[in-house]
Amino acid sequence: MSSLKSLTPLQQKQLAEYIARVLSVYGFITDSYIIEFFTDNLWEQLPESWRKALSDLSSPELAEQLLSNGGRDSISYRSVWPLSLLALKATAHCLAFPRIPVNEAANKNHKRPEEFCENHCQSNKLDPLFRKHVKPKKQHEIRQLGKLVRILSEVTGCEQVVDIGSGQGHLSRFLSFGQGLSVTAVEADKHLVTMAAKFDHDLMYMLEKKSHIITDLSPNPPRHVMAWVDPKASWEDLAKQLGECSCVVNRKCGGHFKAQCIGGTVNGHADPGSSTENPGECLNVKLHSGQTAPVLGINSHSSHGLAKHSAFEPVTCSCHDGQVPYSPSDKFLLTGLHACGDLSVAMLRHFARCPSVVGITSVACCYMKLSTREMPEPPGVLSSSHPAQATQPLEYGYPLSSWVARLPGHKLSYKAREVACHAIEDYMERLRGESAILRTHCYRAVLETVIRSIDPNMKRPGVQTIKKAHELPFREYAREGLKRVGLDPGTTLDEVLVERLLSQHQKVVAFFSLALLLAPLIETLILLDRMIFLQEQGFHCDLIPLFKPEFSPRNLVLVATKAGASPVNVWQQLEQLGERAGNGVLSGTEKGAAVRLICSSCDQVRTKQGLTVGFHLLGALQVMEQKTRSQKEYEGRRRQSHCILHCVISTWIAMARGDEHLPNPELRVSPDLITEGSHISLTCHSHSLPKDTLEFALYWNGFILFTFSKDNTWHTDSVKKEYSGNYTCGVKSSASSKEIKLSNTVNIQIKERIPRPEIRVSPDEITEGSDMSISCHYNPTPPGESPWLQFALYRDGTIMEGFSSASEWHISPARAEQSGYYTCAVRPQYGEGQRSAAVYIPIHSRNYTVQNAVRLTASAFIFLLASCLLFHHLKSPRQMEPTSGETNDKLSFQLSAL
Repeated sequence: MSSLKSLTPLQQKQLAEYIARVLSVYGFITDSYIIEFFTDNLWEQLPESWRKALSDLSSPELAEQLLSNGGRDSISYRSVWPLSLLALKATAHCLAFPRIPVNEAANKNHKRPEEFCENHCQSNKLDPLFRKHVKPKKQHEIRQLGKLVRILSEVTGCEQVVDIGSGQGHLSRFLSFGQGLSVTAVEADKHLVTMAAKFDHDLMYMLEKKSHIITDLSPNPPRHVMAWVDPKASWEDLAKQLGECSCVVNRKCGGHFKAQCIGGTVNGHADPGSSTENPGECLNVKLHSGQTAPVLGINSHSSHGLAKHSAFEPVTCSCHDGQVPYSPSDKFLLTGLHACGDLSVAMLRHFARCPSVVGITSVACCYMKLSTREMPEPPGVLSSSHPAQATQPLEYGYPLSSWVARLPGHKLSYKAREVACHAIEDYMERLRGESAILRTHCYRAVLETVIRSIDPNMKRPGVQTIKKAHELPFREYAREGLKRVGLDPGTTLDEVLVERLLSQHQKVVAFFSLALLLAPLIETLILLDRMIFLQEQGFHCDLIPLFKPEFSPRNLVLVATKAGASPVNVWQQLEQLGERAGNGVLSGTEKGAAVRLICSSCDQVRTKQGLTVGFHLLGALQVMEQKTRSQKEYEGRRRQSHCILHCVISTWIAMARGDEHLPNPELRVSPDLITEGSHISLTCHSHSLPKDTLEFALYWNGFILFTFSKDNTWHTDSVKKEYSGNYTCGVKSSASSKEIKLSNTVNIQIKERIPRPEIRVSPDEITEGSDMSISCHYNPTPPGESPWLQFALYRDGTIMEGFSSASEWHISPARAEQSGYYTCAVRPQYGEGQRSAAVYIPIHSRNYTVQNAVRLTASAFIFLLASCLLFHHLKSPRQMEPTSGETNDKLSFQLSAL
């Protein structure tokens, strides 16, 4: 079985950080609802180069070129894909946890596990008694997980197992009868507990019939507890439930053992604690060894298999208040097969906090039902009966670890977590077979446009699954869908619009395939968060692919032990369950032996035109930086590696083999600080041999950027941020192509070019008690580009609002003491930020308003008085002088008199 045990805790934290960075850029894809493909124009949200590359791909091509990870050394592409899309594909495959179990590596091309080769419905490795009432998928799961729990029991020395969310008891039954463990099965659904008890009875009846045959099966049945494990409750509450409800064998009764419930009630028995030896109270079955065992379950009058063997009188263990003290000396293991949502998280918290739990195996599912700060109560989840106390911090299902909670971009939407639950391998099979089921998403997306055209306020209503929808004409599908959401099924459809939308079916498939490409990253981040949480508590843990993913999509099991139980012993025994095969196994058993990296494929892309394009891993090379630098770490021992670096490691090891007389070169970079659009120069400097006898090459993130030539200097006048990464140069003698030596690795980070922001305040004049708004205005350079930014606000040099995505802050009510010099700062996700010029913002007191009013009134009065006096002064002289008309009349009179 493969695992990630070769990643140190620090490397796991770095891996979580890298995934969060990827999702912060491309998370909009997984956050989108595919049913809103047309209403929200999802296709146009993709880069134009992506749309051009994906729009013409058939379904089989999407499976092989986008979702597939291995199986071919090279892939032929119809066109040259943009590097960003290639990088996303490679990054998604490289950063996700491996999903193929080692013991299924040789059978990876088959959908079904090897145990179902002879009979598709019956596992040939599982006893027929455990196959009854169990579907093939569940047969595979209980056999694999049962063996793992058995190994964990041997390593920890503990045979007590508590199965949380046991359902119909298939796993509990296999652990009890098949592995000889003492199992307590906890399930909240009374009907499921009833069925579990009935199946126990059937199995024990078969054992009684075959009592003359010696078998390897244990006579110990599981104990069923009907109780709801509240994810918000403490481990003391769980211990109390187990103590009050556990059914035990306490005494002999008429030569057999008697079942009794402690702290619970036994249906059909007036006094469960009495010593009356009533044969009707003795629930037992004779086994081949002559021993007896209790039969526990729910009182049922079902005629199926019960009336004919009266020895089986089922009992009920139901919880109610009791005074049974919990004994901390009882050690036990916790297990859960596909514990839903917060239940799997609660198991981990109980393991970390309860001193009696010494080991755990957890297979999770239903990530969308995890509680988060943004969604404390996801849809379809029962509310907790243990509300958090005011003095206790709120605990959510995600994030669980303090490390992941501090990562920028760690938040996962409900839709993103729901995407992580999809069966990716099954969808790939549909793509390869061009299944008609693929059109269902397009049908639902077109129906969404019809629904909103009728009622714009109705968004994403629950239509539920329409049986064989892909076989229906869209008109019939729409009629049934409208009926289910309460709209008129006879609504006239716009046939032209519907046909135009349906013709874009392949674009819908391509967009959904992109979401599934990122889905493993989301699951990996969630499970990494749980591993880091356990490591923060000081416990050993690991994650291994246990089931065949085509058969059981949620196939990753988290295994943890406490002090005194070394996980190394667990892995040593697990590896004996299957052959050492699969991706990334380093071989070489003697010191100095050749190191050979076996891998299914390298993530290199070869187009029909002969173009070879490498990929970068968004800094993921740093995950195993020390391993790539030292060849000695690989020599002399066998070690597991991972496809996250397998191409890079194999390339670098091959390059590092050279004669000792050729020294390693030195890579020099100029200038020291590099920003977008600036000049950059890289020089590969050799310390010994003349330059004209050497050839040089430049590598970016482990892949060749410039092939070997006489030039040892490379430069560009306008560098882009995408050029960031790990750079290495190689040197070799012109006379020999085998003598290659690599330089030091230089990590070059291109800083984003951020212009200086401007701080703005509204209104212009602010008084105490009024509202004040301050914004940090930023003009992207070049226009139209707006990278991921964070903003902060300062007053008099002291930070008021820390960096966040908010660029506007509201202060209400404003106070006089908040006057001061304000500045704002903007910074990109990576790189240095800029701070605005300081602006003094005075906040006047209420008295200032009255004084201003008095001053304004006085000023107006003085102005009016001055205006009147000036007018009077100007008018008075004019009244004393004759007007021009009078002067002209007098002159005319005198002239006429002459």
